[in-house]
Amino acid sequence: MKNCGKVLFYSYIMNIFDLVATLMLVMRFGLDVEGNPFGRLLLSQPVWAFVYKVFGIAALLLVLYLFRSRKLAVYGSYTVFFAYSALSIYHLAIIAMTAV
Repeated sequence: MKNCGKVLFYSYIMNIFDLVATLMLVMRFGLDVEGNPFGRLLLSQPVWAFVYKVFGIAALLLVLYLFRSRKLAVYGSYTVFFAYSALSIYHLAIIAMTAV
């Protein structure tokens, strides 16, 4: 698919935003704000969260990109994009509500 690279690029950008927003919220409200148990484990050592989000997710998105000629990879790419879009909207809403 022609747009697969762009979709995955924007997914990666939203992934980094997710990391930054999550770190902001954890610094402000504590580790319990993270609802994902695996994420909470990673955030107990923020360096590992950084390594996973920057390099691990990049590797997984690269795999999707390399298989972009297959329908399943294209569907997976769009699923990742929409999941990160929803997560970004959620983070923006939480940040806006707690900015007061």
